[in-house]
Amino acid sequence: MQYIMRRMPASDAPYSQDPKPRLLATGALGVLWLASLRKMFEGKPKNTYLSLIMAWALPPVMFQTAFGGDILWRNRKTILATILASTAYLGVSDSLSIGEGTWGINPEKTIGLDVIPNLPFEEFFFFFITNVLLTFGVTLVMSKESENRLPVPFRKGYYAFKARWLKRN
Repeated sequence: MQYIMRRMPASDAPYSQDPKPRLLATGALGVLWLASLRKMFEGKPKNTYLSLIMAWALPPVMFQTAFGGDILWRNRKTILATILASTAYLGVSDSLSIGEGTWGINPEKTIGLDVIPNLPFEEFFFFFITNVLLTFGVTLVMSKESENRLPVPFRKGYYAFKARWLKRN
């Protein structure tokens, strides 16, 4: 991601002080999360894998969008390039592994749609949402605007974490 960020110009548009767009996006994700919980508790086997993925992944994504949805939107090109490249790589690798019999996915627990041969939609979505979580997190950590939004008691720990992370990279 750092490689991509160095090659893509940052937006000069000002950050929005209005939290409404961030909260609206977070609310929409919340509705999706509640729907996934409903599907999960319906107990239909075909919904199991996708519902479980959405149930665990959407709360942290909602936190990220509530905190910095506007920051994420400003960096959407970098974020999109990072997520698409890493998801494609992981999807193809997993498809090959499943095709070779290294492991398998129970077809009774999936909706029955393969994105590419041997790669159920749920497995692809797992890679996608994991990359969303990671890319959003790194983007927010690297953003100067995030530092300004942190409550004062959290800033010292954040600066220490960021210094250690940057030193390694």
